[in-house]
Amino acid sequence: MIDLWPLSAKFFQELLRIDGQAVSEAQRSGCRHCQGRLDRADYPRKVRGLPAGVEEHFGKRFSLCCCRDGCRKRLTPASVRFLGRRVYAGALVLVASMVCLLVGKPEPLFGVPALTIGRWSTWWRSALRQTAFWKVARVRLLPAVDEALLPTSLLERFSTGDRPSARGDPEPICEQALLSALSFLRPVTTSSGLPMAR
Repeated sequence: MIDLWPLSAKFFQELLRIDGQAVSEAQRSGCRHCQGRLDRADYPRKVRGLPAGVEEHFGKRFSLCCCRDGCRKRLTPASVRFLGRRVYAGALVLVASMVCLLVGKPEPLFGVPALTIGRWSTWWRSALRQTAFWKVARVRLLPAVDEALLPTSLLERFSTGDRPSARGDPEPICEQALLSALSFLRPVTTSSGLPMAR
């Protein structure tokens, strides 16, 4: 079985750094509606399923707000720490869904109820595949990933060494593969995030 939380503190610091960089880039670009200055308007998040000592990296969802009266549009840049509005860390959603696929059914894992993991598995198989993001992004994954094996096939694509397999016992999660997969999925983490690079 995969043990998610030997992930290093450095891994979580890198997630925080990447999200901070996305905020800086968005601020330099200004408001997409009126080109006004974007001010920080972060909001608190209580994320579940984190190892001890990294909660501080997930306590706020970075967000911006236009400073101009009459506009005041909010922009929440895409994230590698969060996977949309889910209350669990994005890395946990990805890995727990992969374990569910390997085991063949949702089971409680990492303190996450089986029902929740089942919903995540359904999201990978259906809702994600219907998004405009996926319809464009899957073309960049040539040869194509096996959509029936998401998210395992996505992690395999970004793995450079031993790969997790849907047919056997997985190796421990490679931090770089997990980071690459989370980076790839960034556009689905917000409806107001930065446009997806093509």
